[in-house]
Amino acid sequence: RQYQAAIMYRAMTGEALDIEPVWRRNLLALLSPDDGLLYRPATSYSTHVADLGDQSLTLYALATAQLAEPCAESERVVAAMVRGLRARHDEIVRAPMGFLLKSLLAAERAVPGCGALQLATALAQALQASPGVFPPDNHYPRLTHMHGTLRALVGMADYAQWTGDMALMERMHTLYGVFRAMGTSFGFLPEAVARPGDIVTCETCALMDYVGLGVALANAGYDHCWADMEQLARNQLVESQAHDLTWLPVDDTRADTEQFSWRNLRERLVGAWAGWSSPT
Repeated sequence: RQYQAAIMYRAMTGEALDIEPVWRRNLLALLSPDDGLLYRPATSYSTHVADLGDQSLTLYALATAQLAEPCAESERVVAAMVRGLRARHDEIVRAPMGFLLKSLLAAERAVPGCGALQLATALAQALQASPGVFPPDNHYPRLTHMHGTLRALVGMADYAQWTGDMALMERMHTLYGVFRAMGTSFGFLPEAVARPGDIVTCETCALMDYVGLGVALANAGYDHCWADMEQLARNQLVESQAHDLTWLPVDDTRADTEQFSWRNLRERLVGAWAGWSSPT
């Protein structure tokens, strides 16, 4: 996500961050030459595994890089990752991995004909048959995870736009309204549906997906969604970003480790996003 954000920042401002090529180099070093997938390094805190969630984020970042600045290297690694994912077709579709859909469509845009669209189509069909994503009565059961569900719906809205399926887009608009009704006018969303205590917890990653869905719908002609997204951006989203960190306990005497960094945290974390935030 940091690497993808750096690419987007460069596109928006014309300013390149010094860390961007470092993040790219480190990311590419984790890709397997055998199946093209990203494997977590074996450490004291992670195992050597090609997690599908990791593939989703990595493929989206690499596709973003290729779309922003086409090159042979990015084209090659995107195509290789898609081949690796297609080899896991049954696993991805059997318990539909909604996180992957948006990434697959981005990959097809970045490298046309790479095979991502075929897998995306099978995944979209499986998601439409999943009551957890598309409940027949538009009622999500208690403890439904906002982030996970909204991420799948962002991909489905993109798929509806890609295929010109306006009936599917209208269903996306209906489900958007279901989630909107569970939040507030200033953009707060509970982390899970009807979980006690959620009045004080909102995942920033869910806001990201809520914005993705709202903007996709606005671009598809549902103009009123722009107002929702503008209110969210000026309120819950901006308040989820760290500005004043004087409250944060620090201990600059502790040495950094491979897993943790302790130095100058109050200064270095300005601009970072909270994993969770609460309305005051």
